[in-house]
Amino acid sequence: MSLEQIIPEVIIKQVEEKKVVRSSQHGFTKRKSSLTNLTDFYNGMTGWVDEGRAVDIFYVDFSKAYDTVSHNILLGKLRKCGLDEWSVRWTENWLNDRAQRVVMSGAESSWSPVTSGVPQGSVLVPVLFNIFINDLDEELECVPSASLLRNKPMHQYRLVANLLESSSVERDLGVLADDQLTTSRQHALVAKKANGILGCIKKSVASRSREVLLPLYTALVRPHLEYSVQFWSPHFKKDEELLERVRRRATRMVRGLEHLS
Repeated sequence: MSLEQIIPEVIIKQVEEKKVVRSSQHGFTKRKSSLTNLTDFYNGMTGWVDEGRAVDIFYVDFSKAYDTVSHNILLGKLRKCGLDEWSVRWTENWLNDRAQRVVMSGAESSWSPVTSGVPQGSVLVPVLFNIFINDLDEELECVPSASLLRNKPMHQYRLVANLLESSSVERDLGVLADDQLTTSRQHALVAKKANGILGCIKKSVASRSREVLLPLYTALVRPHLEYSVQFWSPHFKKDEELLERVRRRATRMVRGLEHLS
């Protein structure tokens, strides 16, 4: 076992023992996934709504997240969360002394030191990234607005100096959710994608045998219908019927089952 495999285990053990990463973090965490994130989060949100409390949700999307992690900020956070100095110094040496340059059509730029980003491919990277974003919501501020919605005051939020825009629907870990905490738009989107794929299969595949169509349906259509479906399973009859029409269409494509409705 190499040193780069042993050291991450030591750091990960410290992170788990000190409970550095908040329990609300589901990404890159043992026994957690996008599904547990969705169900836990929205269970809390719907509970607050049922109690009559005002609830606002904000989403932040990371662009080239691993490439923008500042080494200095990351090392400061590692010390702040209580990792021993030896582990911090090892991580610093692991990140430092890296350089990059651009090569285009045989022309080369000069070498430039890399002061941000974490080397991808190591088991340590997700842990470092979780620590880096662990305090993200500490800079969130709420600014009351004069407008009203359902006789309740709306609020505008600012993350550091950036004012966050409001939206009636957002994609949360691949699932569409709206400001009424319903997932009807997710059903419509899934049905549209699935029907589009079924149309492509029907046009491009001549065979109508079960042996040919079933693997295609399983590989290309079912993932859209079943991704985190435990969270967004239909609550309304119209949504259930929308997805059922997709399944019936797929069934009728098989030779001998065209008459089924």
